[in-house]
Amino acid sequence: MLYFTMMIDILYFGMYAIAGALGLGLGSFINVVILRLHAGKPLTGRSMCPQCHTQLAWYWLVPVLSYLWLGGRCHYCHKPISLQYPVVEAVTAALFVIYTAWFWFEPLYLVLHLLVLVFLIIIFVYDFKYYLIPDSV
Repeated sequence: MLYFTMMIDILYFGMYAIAGALGLGLGSFINVVILRLHAGKPLTGRSMCPQCHTQLAWYWLVPVLSYLWLGGRCHYCHKPISLQYPVVEAVTAALFVIYTAWFWFEPLYLVLHLLVLVFLIIIFVYDFKYYLIPDSV
């Protein structure tokens, strides 16, 4: 019985870890959407530093960790990176884990709620930063 309980705990941990990783990745994408939507740029293309416009290598795009590793500064121009980036990524990851804990038994509801959550985060952060709610994405 103890073995079965440990297996269930491992499955829950794995499920929450996947939800957190997905939340970190989508949190990073949310930041891209907010920045490019305001600048009127397309959502496609490589990520770049907002100040020096240098394309970032893949290892500088790891959510939250790269911000901490770089000390909150761009690797190339050494200008500060907005605290918005790690905060949005971490909050999105935490909310994904919480929603997964609430709706794990209903995968369709979970996906729908996470989709709505992503749009709500985009709207909230965009409005918080620019005092404007976009009509379309």
